Amino acid sequence: MKAANFLNVLLAIALVLLCAKLHFMQKVTVPTTAPATAQSTAAHTEIAPFHGAESLVAESETVTIDSTGLAPGVSGYGGPVPVEVKIRDGIVVDVAPKLPNDETPMFFSRLDEDGLWGKWNGLPVEVAATSHVDAVTGATYSSEAAIANVRAALGVAAAVGNH
Repeated sequence: MKAANFLNVLLAIALVLLCAKLHFMQKVTVPTTAPATAQSTAAHTEIAPFHGAESLVAESETVTIDSTGLAPGVSGYGGPVPVEVKIRDGIVVDVAPKLPNDETPMFFSRLDEDGLWGKWNGLPVEVAATSHVDAVTGATYSSEAAIANVRAALGVAAAVGNH
């Protein structure tokens, strides 16, 4: 096993252990700034950020996972390519790039044109996390980084079990 692969496996194990710990540290709050005429009943669940990752936020039944910091060392041609993955009832409902990023817009737009962002939609989290998605020709670095970030976000969702 190559040293890089071994380090990736160790990182994945550490990430799963952190996610499990964070799962038990969840807090539920109800916004207190609701207008006087309407009572807010929507619960807001937040898992504290770790290692530079932004929080995992659930509003109602939709969970949004920001991959920022979840795939260290993964970058496109111009740098990191973080994504946001939305999950409802254990199903991926939306994958989108978290902009801005430093990718060349002309090449990065090819990901959208090729339909990369919709490839996970409608799949259960466990299936989506391991599904094979091809890189986009002409934007290989950007698409490979985006795919790695989606997998990292889905790995967190599967590990935390908050989907």
